Amino acid sequence: MKVLAGDIGGTNARLAVVEAGQVLLERIYPSKDFTDFLSLLHHFFSETGISVPERACFGVAGVVHNSVVVGTNLAWEIDADQVKRRLRLRKVCLINDFAAAALGILETGPEWLEKIGPGESEKNGNKAVLGPGTGLGEAILVASGNGKYDVVATEGGHCDFAPTDQNQVRLLEYLWRQYGHASCERVLSGPGLANIYNFLLLENGEVVPAAAQPADITKAAMQGDDNVAVEALDTFCRILGAEAGNLALKCLARGGVYIAGGIAPRIVDFLKKGAFRSGFENKGRMKALLETIPTYVVTNKDLGLLGAAAKALEL
Repeated sequence: MKVLAGDIGGTNARLAVVEAGQVLLERIYPSKDFTDFLSLLHHFFSETGISVPERACFGVAGVVHNSVVVGTNLAWEIDADQVKRRLRLRKVCLINDFAAAALGILETGPEWLEKIGPGESEKNGNKAVLGPGTGLGEAILVASGNGKYDVVATEGGHCDFAPTDQNQVRLLEYLWRQYGHASCERVLSGPGLANIYNFLLLENGEVVPAAAQPADITKAAMQGDDNVAVEALDTFCRILGAEAGNLALKCLARGGVYIAGGIAPRIVDFLKKGAFRSGFENKGRMKALLETIPTYVVTNKDLGLLGAAAKALEL
């Protein structure tokens, strides 16, 4: 059965027709180019000329409540019932974007997983999924037996950032001055990487650029062209490891921790250097436990679409 799947983020909105786990047709649009979600959908169907499938599921970066979601980094309110009426769909579902990504893990083969560090996944263990992009998404797959999982959406990316060394304490103080509240997302996201970079420039007595771009910082770090960029990305990886370890402990993720999102696949070489796993395992009395839990970078760019499509088939 063909279904309509969406992966709707603060930067890009991806829409696709999916059948049997295969993306048959896809379009990617800058989210800011549309005033609301219905305008995006009408544009998609007008541009592609395809008929509207009977079922649809959209993973959206935000809190879904009573079939309505307001984007966290996107000024859209999406109402599943309104979408259903306007497009004459038979079944429509809205889920959190990282709940969709988590479901996508279950549709992804080992060829899309880049293992970072030691540990082996237990067959019926819980799985933790997180990933930095425009924001920081987190979700949990709870094992229900016989290889089945229930997905738990979270807004864990908005929990407090907890520094683990003196440099990070000063980073936290910098974030307090900038934002008042310092969430994990303020450091573990594209804008978060820019925050780390700007903080390190100030620490070194250098001028902070008007608008440091995360992609430029990443590129300079990967090429070794900018020592501050290298330190920023190393700090980013260490903090990402620490937060991944926190999530692993909270759900006892013996089935593994999966790093998704738009950033991680681009920095795999940096993640393998050691700061990530060091941050992940550095949990005091729980260090031995964390050493047994594997971590993976998910390189499948269609993760959210596949998860949304799988959910649509359940409707």
